[in-house]
Amino acid sequence: VGIVGAKIVFPDNRIFCADYRVNPITLIGKGEVDRGQRDYIKECSALIGPCWIMRRELVETVGYFDEQFFPVQHEDIDYCLRTRLAGYKIIYNGYVKIWHESLFRDAGECLRNFEKFRRKWEATITRFPLADAHPADLSYAKAVALFHQGQYEACIDELRKVEQIDPRFKDHVLLGRALVAKKEYSQGIKCLREAVALSPVNDRARYCLAEGLVDSEDLLEAIRHFEVLQRRDYVVSAVKLRLAMLYRKIGLKEKAKSLAEALLDLESQERIGRCDLREKETRMMQQTLTR
Repeated sequence: VGIVGAKIVFPDNRIFCADYRVNPITLIGKGEVDRGQRDYIKECSALIGPCWIMRRELVETVGYFDEQFFPVQHEDIDYCLRTRLAGYKIIYNGYVKIWHESLFRDAGECLRNFEKFRRKWEATITRFPLADAHPADLSYAKAVALFHQGQYEACIDELRKVEQIDPRFKDHVLLGRALVAKKEYSQGIKCLREAVALSPVNDRARYCLAEGLVDSEDLLEAIRHFEVLQRRDYVVSAVKLRLAMLYRKIGLKEKAKSLAEALLDLESQERIGRCDLREKETRMMQQTLTR
């Protein structure tokens, strides 16, 4: 055994991560309300790094973190894969719970490090299957893949299988997003509202709800949720961009212009991390300023 890690839980009792899957990349349990469904011990693909126990001999064999991932993100998963290639096992112990006050990470840096991780491991990542997978996780992994392929009906079917295996594994957010993508707005928005009600500080759920409300043309409620996210500094550039476009759409042109100017100013200062505007988004901001 090389590394043993714990269940990482947010202060509101949502799971940040149990064990970790690398093929495809999945934070197992992320966003689930902790009802004991991840209380097990198993060998796994990898573990995120807030709480590890490891022997010094492992560091002497494998070395230190890869500095290309400094300052944040994917250095821990990279280290787990190197550990496994050295012949050691990674063990998850869900009976140990660690409260983790997760900080908002620099979005631009996270994306860049993900690309570094992908380039480093893409040729060999298939060597790391999910060990001893729970049946619900196998169906959930299929659901995620189907969602990204645009096969929303099949995605929903897999998510229903997950719920039948164990209701504690239900993912309200992904189910809501799939229903919204199918234009089944009433049921989709209901699922996303349930996700927010289960955990009002779950910013990802609130963001998905706001996007769903935009798709269903409920712009005023969408704005209220985006404004909450703006106050919390959640994915700053994306939230400000959507608010600017929504303000403009309902006739609040001065508020839209103010947000657009703030975003373009951050971009001009090369504040890439929390405000990483893509070319398309920059054009949208400029249109907001000139119309």
